Amino acid sequence: MKKLSILVLLVILQNAQAQKQTNLPYEFGKAKPEEISMKEYLRDPSANALVLYEHSNVSFHGDGSYNHYFVNTIYKRIKIFNEKGYDHGTVKIYLYKSSSGDKERLKNLKAITYNAPYEKTVLEPEQIFEKSYNDLYDEVTFTFPNLKPGSVIEYQYDIKSEFYYNLVGWNFQSDIPKVYSQFHAIIPGFWNYNRHLNGSLRLTENKSEVINHCYEIRGAKASCENLTYTMTNIPAFKLEEKYSTAKKNHIAKIEFELSRVNRPDGSIKEYTTTWSEADKVLKEEQSVGKQLKLQSSFKKLIPKEILKIKDDNDRAMVVFYHIQDHFSLNSDSRNPYSDVRVKKAYEEKAGSVAEINLALVNALKAAGLKSHPMLISTRDNGVPTKQHPVLNDFNYALAVVEINENKILLDASDKYVTFGQTPFKTLNGVGRVLDFENGSYWLTTNPKVESMELREIKLKMDEEGLLSGEVTIKSKGYDASYRRQRAAEVPQDDLLEFLGYEDSDIFIDKYRNQNLSNLDSIFVEKFEIEAEMNQNIGEETFLNPFLYRYENNPFQLENRNYPVNFGYKLNDVTKTSIRLPEGYVVKSMPKEVIKRLPNNGGFYKAVFSQKENEILIYSNLQLNYPVYNAEKYKYLKEMFKEIIKTNNSLISLTKTSGS
Repeated sequence: MKKLSILVLLVILQNAQAQKQTNLPYEFGKAKPEEISMKEYLRDPSANALVLYEHSNVSFHGDGSYNHYFVNTIYKRIKIFNEKGYDHGTVKIYLYKSSSGDKERLKNLKAITYNAPYEKTVLEPEQIFEKSYNDLYDEVTFTFPNLKPGSVIEYQYDIKSEFYYNLVGWNFQSDIPKVYSQFHAIIPGFWNYNRHLNGSLRLTENKSEVINHCYEIRGAKASCENLTYTMTNIPAFKLEEKYSTAKKNHIAKIEFELSRVNRPDGSIKEYTTTWSEADKVLKEEQSVGKQLKLQSSFKKLIPKEILKIKDDNDRAMVVFYHIQDHFSLNSDSRNPYSDVRVKKAYEEKAGSVAEINLALVNALKAAGLKSHPMLISTRDNGVPTKQHPVLNDFNYALAVVEINENKILLDASDKYVTFGQTPFKTLNGVGRVLDFENGSYWLTTNPKVESMELREIKLKMDEEGLLSGEVTIKSKGYDASYRRQRAAEVPQDDLLEFLGYEDSDIFIDKYRNQNLSNLDSIFVEKFEIEAEMNQNIGEETFLNPFLYRYENNPFQLENRNYPVNFGYKLNDVTKTSIRLPEGYVVKSMPKEVIKRLPNNGGFYKAVFSQKENEILIYSNLQLNYPVYNAEKYKYLKEMFKEIIKTNNSLISLTKTSGS
């Protein structure tokens, strides 16, 4: 027994020795005086806080038997510049737990606040709080004591975990800049992980080496991979601008996923499957494949005249609108195929997104058309992993119909989209079409419908400078879907807000629309308007002719390291005519403006002219790509700067003598 204990101790020491990490550029409890006296970060003077150093160090441990776990040691040192940085003085740690009662454990938590000249305040145990966060996680929270503008804070803790599949990786980027961030791990060959580096930033250090025979389980030895990923001088990730998808699509991070366990007896347990295997599982799943065998039922349920339509495209369109009109959406579950009962939902005329679109697939098949369900991840949920199936990546379900080799994406759960259009939130790159006969495949979600918004504004100016007249707005595609939904759901009392006006000098009356429910026709809105858009200075009257205008540039960052994603191509046209009263003449008018993006990426054009006593203004913003990479950001920013300048330009009017 004594010899066995010594042997076990030797294995533990051997396994532990291989897991050490040295030569870190910082040491806990020893903040530098220059860090405490630091006033701002020269690379980003606007930063409210700055990560000076941080690391994650993962080490595997065991007793040589089957009792094995890994420890993730987290360390951070942060400079707080002002009170707006206090949010980083509260730390939340999430500990995974299973339904069986096993859970991750927090060990060796320590934290210190440093203030000038070199005052230390240590976190006390009674200042640490733990609670159940949800069914999967416990939450440990603490706030640094004696926090002040100028403080340096640092903390360190260990998470002990037996959940090998929960090696979550590391975020190099956050909402504040970082000087130094490192992930280090020594992973024994008994565990294999897929890994993925996300974001556009490059690693400063990417090092991997093999340590031979570094880990032992019951006499079986394995080599280890000693890996280090480091980034330095990392800019803050600021997702405060418009036109982007989920933050996690773009932030710099390293992700791990357990793919395989190589057992000491030579057997292998696979954790990462293939799409072929996933298809087999989904085909037999009660809420997926089993719900696709209802064609005979739907032949009886859908109107008989639909089945008699000869043209495939016309028949598919009528089926789509039948399902869209038949159902009401009663659930927006983040799990697309959770407790799906298609036939029951059809009978009750209400269902989840998955139930409605699976009903659509069945109805299309009943009408003799080829159709499949499609899994997608919405814009706010992140881009799905393409290397292998991760079903939790998906949170939404569409339908696909194939007509003359064209694959048409459909969503009958949304009352405001047309045949061949899916909601804006689904425009996130790709989805997985579940074809259980020939194998599933990836399909882009890029929109195929044309979008446009045309405004025709006819105004008259009276002797007092008051403008009055009629506005007509015609829209189609995604612009029409957006405007239809607002017209249907926003109360008429909130008309100004609905139409996008914030100016209190604008009065709107007699709003009406056409084709609210006729989704295949252009949506038309009309209303009467009165507005004061002029100012008198001496003998001159200055008139701003832009009733619709950009007040602020949506692109404010110095640099943006993630794409600008509009979702669809934009075509925004405004035609304005202003009839002047007798006695008024145009003294000066802005010159024509045209600003183009490189590589036919789009343009902005504004033309000013006069015909007798009428001022005519034509403007057109056209963006020819749904997505612009980060390199095009400066051109978009410059173009919108020109748009705002033009939108604030004035027409000078004077009165003729005697008038």
